[in-house]
Amino acid sequence: MSYIQQIIGNNIKKYRELNDLTLEKLSEKINISYQNLSKIENGKGFLKADTFEKICSALNISPEQLVALEGALPCAIDEVDDAKLLLIQIINKMDKKRTKALYNLVLAFIDAVE
Repeated sequence: MSYIQQIIGNNIKKYRELNDLTLEKLSEKINISYQNLSKIENGKGFLKADTFEKICSALNISPEQLVALEGALPCAIDEVDDAKLLLIQIINKMDKKRTKALYNLVLAFIDAVE
């Protein structure tokens, strides 16, 4: 499990619970299986860009909220430079497949916020 998967999974669970949705209800709303959503929430599955967008829409949150580091990692990040260094460390530990998936996710994120 990567840090990024863990962050996104924790945030999905947080916002799902804030919206009083079960895994089953959210999985129906975004048209993926309950099992797949459970894997994503537990940091064992990776999101496709379209699923990322569907989750944001279903939970009525922005992409920024879904990938927010605050409260999602065991360490505090107080400075932008610290966040950049942490992201570089995370990316350096990723294999080629996950790095490419992250790249595509970042591109989708940038498109969504522009």
